[in-house]
Amino acid sequence: DYTALKNFTVLIVEDEIDLLSFYYDASIDIFDSVFVATTVKEAEEIIRNEWIDGILLDNHLPDGLGLELLDRLNTEEFQYPSVLITAVPTVRSLQSAISKSVLRCVSKPIGLDALYKLLGDLRRFIVRTKTDIELRSKSELREEAIQRLTSQYGFTKREIEVIKYSQTTKNNVDLAQKMFVAHGTIK
Repeated sequence: DYTALKNFTVLIVEDEIDLLSFYYDASIDIFDSVFVATTVKEAEEIIRNEWIDGILLDNHLPDGLGLELLDRLNTEEFQYPSVLITAVPTVRSLQSAISKSVLRCVSKPIGLDALYKLLGDLRRFIVRTKTDIELRSKSELREEAIQRLTSQYGFTKREIEVIKYSQTTKNNVDLAQKMFVAHGTIK
């Protein structure tokens, strides 16, 4: 029951109107205020004018990538708790999502029960971190993202090491050296 906790907002960024409506209808049951945007530009405008606690985000939008929006929004001091819902979750997009501290990555289509669980998880995370905004540090959210994605996709410990090292390493050659494997293995 989410009625006891008030004043939490979510921004939904989705360009498919049917999905946007579906996400909105579920979100109003869990969040106190729900904002919607169909483009990166609209999302940026809303964030300039409204306090947003969390973001439900599509990746491929008419004017750019949702993950690139997070690059412009997130700082070392503050990270927007975000969930990525994408039609095609690639390894690259998952790595990018982790580096941007996305809490969960979900493949489209998503059922109503799964959407409610996802939104509930996002709200619980926001509730946990809203009282201490420093918990939204980059390392806290990155660890949370890695744990959630590991359980969701079954990453091995070695795959997690690759993901973590890839966040701090500039290229595959350096990553291979750090991991003590051949460059071809990293590819």
